[in-house]
Amino acid sequence: MDNEKKNLIVEYALANKENLLLFSQIAKAFDDVIEKLVKSFSEELENELTLILGNDWIIHNDIKNDVFGKTGFSISKKKWNEFYSIGFYAENRGLRNFDFYVWRDIDIIKSPNKLINQLINENYKKGNVYKKGDWWQYIDEPYRNWTDEKAIIKLYEQSEMVKYFKEQFLKLKDIVEPIIDKELSKN
Repeated sequence: MDNEKKNLIVEYALANKENLLLFSQIAKAFDDVIEKLVKSFSEELENELTLILGNDWIIHNDIKNDVFGKTGFSISKKKWNEFYSIGFYAENRGLRNFDFYVWRDIDIIKSPNKLINQLINENYKKGNVYKKGDWWQYIDEPYRNWTDEKAIIKLYEQSEMVKYFKEQFLKLKDIVEPIIDKELSKN
């Protein structure tokens, strides 16, 4: 929001008691509005991925149960025994700084699979290796911070946002699935 719009809102809120009361009530309802939008989005994403992936995959929609926490959404092939997953996660509370990742259970799989990082970097987006996974990258704007104006509208309109996240999951899945299947078949 630019400063001019923000100043207009502040002036309106402070113009009289009725406006201030209305502004206060809107502020109190804001989190409830966001929570409904996020739950609806995450459930629709879960439904669409379930239809595409079928029974061979597990979907964890943790975000619908803890909307404002450090929470996320992930998929894992049943054959992987949840040693690996592909997902997105809010790095900060309050629906901020979401990133996509390929995670591995570091207690079971000690070393990163460098091929995962290499192929994602070459065929998708350049990312980073992290302690508990083989790749991560911040999500593109306007989908990265869900309390920003543009993201709220995307959550409300839903179909474009669901399409974006679904496509990202499927791109990552197509890249890493054969690598992970091969790695886990050795063990």
